[in-house]
Parts: sequence; C-alpha cells; structure tokens
Amino acid sequence: KYHVSSTGVDVEKFDAVEVEQKPYSIGFLGSLDWMPNQEGVKWFLEKVWLFIRQKAPQIQLNIAGKNAPDWLHAFNNPKENIHVVGLVDSAGQFLKEQEVIVVPLLSGSGMRIKIIEAMAAKKAIVSTTVGAEGIPIKDQCILKNDAEKFADAVISLINNKELKEQLESKAYDLAVSVYSNQSKVNELIQYYKTLIK
Repeated sequence: KYHVSSTGVDVEKFDAVEVEQKPYSIGFLGSLDWMPNQEGVKWFLEKVWLFIRQKAPQIQLNIAGKNAPDWLHAFNNPKENIHVVGLVDSAGQFLKEQEVIVVPLLSGSGMRIKIIEAMAAKKAIVSTTVGAEGIPIKDQCILKNDAEKFADAVISLINNKELKEQLESKAYDLAVSVYSNQSKVNELIQYYKTLIK
C-alpha cells in the first residue's frame, strides 16, 4: 500500500493577513529565475497585456518574485501601469492586495504551489491550463489559453465584483478542503490507520 500526499499550505497564515485590495490591480507571484515563469510572464507582457491596455487601461499589473532578470526589469514602466516589484517581504500581503491573480504558464511540471497559495489567500485567479495542472479545477478559477480570451477573463473579474467574489470563495474552499496542512495531516492519519489494522 502507498499514499501520495501533495504539498499543503498554511491557510491560517493567509487568513491572518488583513490588507485592502488595491483597485484595478492584477498580480503575478513566482520565482523569476525559473524558466517557465519567465516564459509565461513574457507571453503575458507581449501578448495578453496589449489587449488589457486597449480594453481596460486603468488596470495595474504587479509582478513579484525573486531574481527578476534584467530584461524583465526593462518592462517596469509605471506610466504603462507595469510594476516589476521583485522580491516581496510577504507573499500573503502581496496576494491579498491584488484584485486578480494571473498564472500565465505555458510549460513546466509538477503542482504549482503559488496557485494553491493564491487560493488560500482567497483570490480570483485566471490561469492557463498548464498553470493549473495537477489541481482538480472545476469552477474555482478561470482557465484560458488564448491571449485575448485570457485578457477578457481578467477584465471581466475586475468589472464584475459579484463574479470575482464567487470565484474567490470557491478557490478558498478548495484550498481549505484539499490543500490545507490540516487536510493533508488528516489524510495521512487515515492512511496510517489502514496500515495498523
């Protein structure tokens, strides 16, 4: 017999963070020295952001993560509403400040911990299908692979507070029920019980 336990998150840590969302803010959080993250952010900046700027120029993009390369820092332009903030002191605070979290990954393997953390932070998320691989997504976040459709999904959440709040609640419920540390511990305890019967 064997049991596979996925990585859990400390939901209570995110619950303890109390900050106001910044209006019209969308954010990306991830290690910026990881090639799939660089690839995804580059695609977002060069393909998706064009549509967002055309249709909703008030939206602010915030990109956070360690070891941002020079080419990414070159995109930093407050006049164009692009803010490359680099390493942040608190991932929880950064996530909670954003109205929408984007996960524009095009490649990579394994479960994306940052999307689970965003769910634990009760965020509305727009992701590619690759970005959400390994997570039993039904209607907990919006999945789009086309650049313009990805942009439209982001804009729809910014403009529709009711839809955004519904997505936030569903994402949080998934994080608590499936990916919280407590949930993972309970699964392991049940598995251990089957071994000692």
